[in-house]
Formats: sequence, C-alpha cells, structure tokens
Amino acid sequence: MPKFRRGTKGNYIEENIYYAFGNTDANRFLFIVFIFKKDNKALILSAREMDKKEKSLFKRL
Repeated sequence: MPKFRRGTKGNYIEENIYYAFGNTDANRFLFIVFIFKKDNKALILSAREMDKKEKSLFKRL
C-alpha cells in the first residue's frame, strides 16, 4: 500500500506537491513526486528508486 506525504505549497492555488512512497510486486521501492491538480489528476514530476534514508522513512510511516 503506498504512503503519501504533503510537500511544499505549489505555485497555484489548490495545487500542492506530494510525495508517494511504495513498493511494487517485484519488491522495488519507489519514491514519486507529483502535483495533485484541480481536475483530480496527478502530474508526475519525478519517479525513482528510493535511497536508504527514504526506505527507512517508508518503513516508519
């Protein structure tokens, strides 16, 4: 199950940055940064494998 955290305030009203932490069926740990848009769609800014610090945070969330 992915876990989410709110990041910094976006440049537009009601469009903030969020971080998603999760792992895949192949047990890859992913870190995703996205903007949740007003039309209920996500704009992915970055997606990559988690580093050790992010994995530790994910396990604590």
